[in-house]
Amino acid sequence: MAYDTTSAPRLRRPDVRPGRFAGEETLAGDRTLTLQEERLRFDPDGANRTLTLPATVVEGHSFFVSHSGSANTIDVGGLATLAAGDAALVEGTATAWALVHHFVQPTA
Repeated sequence: MAYDTTSAPRLRRPDVRPGRFAGEETLAGDRTLTLQEERLRFDPDGANRTLTLPATVVEGHSFFVSHSGSANTIDVGGLATLAAGDAALVEGTATAWALVHHFVQPTA
């Protein structure tokens, strides 16, 4: 039996071109994301930080979070821990937030 690709779920690809982020935010502490946000770039500013995902899960809503600093980590809702240069794509399912992909900065 062949795999039926017509019924497979479609994930929209995040637009990560330069200028498509809301800007870079320097985190002074942990932060909760809002449903009005999608593409975010954060500098943890000298300490490990935690980003909390919204309590309300919206199916199909995604967050593309990028670590723009040079050190420390950013925990994205307990789903991914970002080091400098890493990014994560998180998307809402019918019941929870799920990690779609953890983009890891290549090391030399």
